[in-house]
Amino acid sequence: MVRELSSYSNWSIYGLNLMLNWSLQQIQSLLTKRPLNESVVDLNPIEWALIRQMLEGSRDLQSRLEALHRRQVSINFPVQRSVGNDVIAALTGNDDATVSGNPNLGIIFNERNR
Repeated sequence: MVRELSSYSNWSIYGLNLMLNWSLQQIQSLLTKRPLNESVVDLNPIEWALIRQMLEGSRDLQSRLEALHRRQVSINFPVQRSVGNDVIAALTGNDDATVSGNPNLGIIFNERNR
C-alpha cells in the first residue's frame, strides 16, 4: 500500500511507477490509502487501463479505512512508509487511520538539503 499517487512529487511518483510496473508484471496489486486526484496524474489511456483494477481495489480499501477513523490499523501486506528527516516513520498528520503493514517498507527521499 502507498499513500497516494501523483505524477509530480517524489513519493507519489514512486507509488505510481510501482503500480504501473506491478500491473505489467501481473503480480501483487498495489493499493493507495488516499483517493486519487486524477488532475495530478499524467497517464496515457493504456496506462490508465493497466491500473484500473488496482484503483478499484484502492477505493474499497479507502472505504474500509474510513470506518477506522483515528485508529491504528495493522494489515497483512506490505505498506510503504515515509521516513521523515529524522529517519523515523513519519506520521500522517491528519485524522485518517494510521496503517502499518507486514512488513513496513521505509524508503528515504532526500527532500531537504541544509
